[in-house]
Amino acid sequence: MRVLVAAADGPGERARATLADAGFVVERVERLAEARVRAATAPVAVVGPLADAPATDLRDALDAAGARTPLVGLDPDAAGYTTTVDGPADDDLPVAVRLARHTGAYRDAVDDLYERCRAAADGDDPEVAEALARADESLADARRVAGRTPYDYLLD
Repeated sequence: MRVLVAAADGPGERARATLADAGFVVERVERLAEARVRAATAPVAVVGPLADAPATDLRDALDAAGARTPLVGLDPDAAGYTTTVDGPADDDLPVAVRLARHTGAYRDAVDDLYERCRAAADGDDPEVAEALARADESLADARRVAGRTPYDYLLD
């Protein structure tokens, strides 16, 4: 799986090494402009402080552009990321990256389910059943990859 590491200096290099050792194909960038371009199409981006901007600038730029790239934040106290880890050397970084894709798919499926249910509150609607099946499948994938769901992480 391809992963973008958007982080400068030591944190960026440590995250790159951790993920490469775990078998990921890793691309690394250190500047905001390049990170914005690459992150918009990356399957998952690991985000830390950049050489010319804080990590939140990249997160905010992707939000403003409507990009749905799952983001793994290297700061556990940061908000607005799909998931966070306790720095680039955290043993959970590879699991967090795998989980981020499934968390993003689950979020999209639940958003779709909500919108379809709002539009047609008929439980027999085939589109509602399809959206529910996608949500269930994404949740099962997340549980299979990480051993628990994104909501289990929230309750820890």
